[in-house]
Amino acid sequence: MSDYTPKFFDREDFAGLVAIIETMIDTGGEAAVHPVNAAKQVDTYLSRVESPALEQIRLAIDAIDSWYMPLFLAFRFGRFSKLPLHERRKVVERIITPKGLFKVIAIVRAGARDAARTLKLLASIGYYNGEEGTRMAGYVPAEERPRFIRLDQAPLAHADPFPKGGV
Repeated sequence: MSDYTPKFFDREDFAGLVAIIETMIDTGGEAAVHPVNAAKQVDTYLSRVESPALEQIRLAIDAIDSWYMPLFLAFRFGRFSKLPLHERRKVVERIITPKGLFKVIAIVRAGARDAARTLKLLASIGYYNGEEGTRMAGYVPAEERPRFIRLDQAPLAHADPFPKGGV
């Protein structure tokens, strides 16, 4: 990550995004796409987008990757991005499916849940946008599908409907 300079995020938010992607995408083993590479995809994507919601994305990352969110939701002290993966998953689980007192608070403040959904979407964009992620998900490009290979791919030759000279 040290050789990459984020385009949309600052370095601290980018580190938080990496932790969020690693937390949100549960591969059940070795990831096909490293979370840093997925975060680069998201950073590049957001740097090209023009939307009034971009500031809300920054705020969502700042809120999740804070010291108070883990403390408040899972009684863990430390920034979200510095916690071990299983601890981060507990925090996210509490955001998505709150229980007890947190359920009452969640009804009043649905923004944390919306932020978690947004971050899950961003994590998915970053992870599955690259070639490794799409292949891992089972996507086969159309050109490589057996049905496509049998098709005649020769360019079609049609007479020019507007010949030079107008006739």
